[in-house]
Amino acid sequence: MIKYILMLSLILSSTQLIAKDGDGAKKGNKNGVFMAMTIPTAMFSSSDTAFRLGYRFGKVQPFASINYSSESTIVDDKSDTEDATSTFTAHLGLKYLLKTPQKGKVLPYIVGSFGTVINGETQAGKDALKDVDQSTWIFNGAFGAQYAFTRSFSIGSELGLRYSTLSVTPKGGKETFSSAFGFTGQIFLEYVF
Repeated sequence: MIKYILMLSLILSSTQLIAKDGDGAKKGNKNGVFMAMTIPTAMFSSSDTAFRLGYRFGKVQPFASINYSSESTIVDDKSDTEDATSTFTAHLGLKYLLKTPQKGKVLPYIVGSFGTVINGETQAGKDALKDVDQSTWIFNGAFGAQYAFTRSFSIGSELGLRYSTLSVTPKGGKETFSSAFGFTGQIFLEYVF
């Protein structure tokens, strides 16, 4: 499905690259619904793919996103046992452009979001997680820049920090709490309708 979304984004953007701006179109800001999709990179230990949908109000872009990540971790160093984890998370966020959006310009921005796991699965421990209640919260903050090829289509990249918390309570057991802090990075395509 992600391949189809990427292909749709490229088709929409290619029509914008070919089409000229209308007579009444200004060179500056375009408000409207936007769609963004990240391109997975091998920069970090996990592979994240995100699909953002939101609305652009000038420099402000509130959004909701669904993220998919897969990660392999070594469980036992001696036997090289690995565990593969697949996770879907839902996020709400806000992106603020530091410059007014214009065609042919680099647009720096800051972005923040928070989310929670909506579906997670681990290869090695499916049975172990059956009788466990989990609560996970994720907080992201990043700085990025995007290049606007047209008033509607841009490509960008962002680097940031992620803080996540995990609360695990076995049925009838005591709650344990852990947290993690890490780096995030992504490359994305964005289209404003």
